[in-house]
Amino acid sequence: MSSVATRSRRKSTSERGIGQFIVYALLVVFVVGAGLRWRSQQELREVRIVGLHTLAESEIRQVLDSTVLPKKVSDIDLQAVRRAVLSIPFVRKAVVQRVSENSIEIAVTEREPLALLVNGSGDPAFIDADGVVVPYRHLSQGRDLPIVRGVMGPGGMDSVAKREVVTLLQEMQSTEGKMLYNDISEIAFDSGKRSFTMETSADASLVLFGTFENHTEKVSNLYSLRRTSGTNIMNGAASVIDVRWKEKMFITKRTS
Repeated sequence: MSSVATRSRRKSTSERGIGQFIVYALLVVFVVGAGLRWRSQQELREVRIVGLHTLAESEIRQVLDSTVLPKKVSDIDLQAVRRAVLSIPFVRKAVVQRVSENSIEIAVTEREPLALLVNGSGDPAFIDADGVVVPYRHLSQGRDLPIVRGVMGPGGMDSVAKREVVTLLQEMQSTEGKMLYNDISEIAFDSGKRSFTMETSADASLVLFGTFENHTEKVSNLYSLRRTSGTNIMNGAASVIDVRWKEKMFITKRTS
């Protein structure tokens, strides 16, 4: 008899344990479900935009209409928001993420203009280090950028010349303190000869650069001259600096 009673008590205890487990499991399911339902009903309260320097926050918000940015957080497609922000020409990169139950953050990396492109009609546009041309706009930093002429002509953009001038400017930027890049005020491209001429900022010396061939050596020669001449190329003593020739450089001194 005692054996039967013991088995009965064990069975009763086991059934109570199973019952308690089922209750706990149902409670967890209920709590999780309620939490998910609560989250799905949360409305978007904040869109935080960071990383802006040239662009205004209103320009970002303008592309985030109700289709891209619905009221409910659960309905937001973060990739759709990112694509909308990237449609702005001055935006190079955008990272969109949820930072709380009812807010998202958009981190923007703007394009950094490398030079000012001017076509035959005098209409300007910016070009960045990626070779991307973006519409001209006022820069809040008020930076002086080299002017590039001849690359954007009546027939459209010369893609090879564009790639070459971006490379030249990047090589000049890589010099110590960007000194060579800061010294050049204008670069002109001759589409017939496929050659470049440059003008310096302070003394208006003419640099005959020639074709893109041996460009690294030519930039290096200019940089060496810049380092030995002080504040600007030849301190205004040269009217023409000719680096077109391999392993040679000719300087025409100013007569007055």
